[in-house]
Amino acid sequence: MNGLIAVDSRVGVGTSFDIYIPVHRKKSQEIVVEKTEKIIYGKGHHIFFVDDEMIILEAFCFLFEMFGFEVSCFNHSEEALIAFQKNPGKYDLVFSDCTMPHLTGIGLIEKIKKIRYDIPAILFTGNETALSEDMLKKAGVDELLLKPLHHKEVVKSINKLLKINI
Repeated sequence: MNGLIAVDSRVGVGTSFDIYIPVHRKKSQEIVVEKTEKIIYGKGHHIFFVDDEMIILEAFCFLFEMFGFEVSCFNHSEEALIAFQKNPGKYDLVFSDCTMPHLTGIGLIEKIKKIRYDIPAILFTGNETALSEDMLKKAGVDELLLKPLHHKEVVKSINKLLKINI
C-alpha cells in the first residue's frame, strides 16, 4: 500500500510509532485536516540522501517524498559521489549516514563540499563520540543528527538549512 511505519525507541523513555497510510479519495472529496503542528512541504527542493542500510534508505526516501521534497537515494557512497559529480547543481541538500563501507559520510560530504562548498549537509550517526567538532567542521557538516532519527527532527533540520519558513 506504499505506507510507512517510523519507530522511535529510546532506552528509559519508551517507544513511539508513527504510521503513515496513503489516503485514497475521489477528486470531489474535500480533505479536512486538523492542524496540530506546522507541517512543512519541500516543493522545489531536491535532497541527496545516502545510507547503506536499505530499510532506512527506503523509509526516509518515502518520508521526504511525502513531505513534498524531490529526493535522490543512494545506498552506495561511492556511486552517490559519482552521481553528484555528474550534476552538482541538481541538489539542494546532502543528507548522509556517517558509517558506511567504502567512503564514510564524513568523507562523502568533504568531497561534495569541494565540488559545491555552498550545499548544506546533514550527517547522521549512532555514535557521536567518534566525531570531533573539528572533524565535522573540516568536512563541511552543517548539522549532526543522532540515531534513532525522528521525522520531525529531520524535517526541522532540513527546513532550517534550506531556510524554508514555517
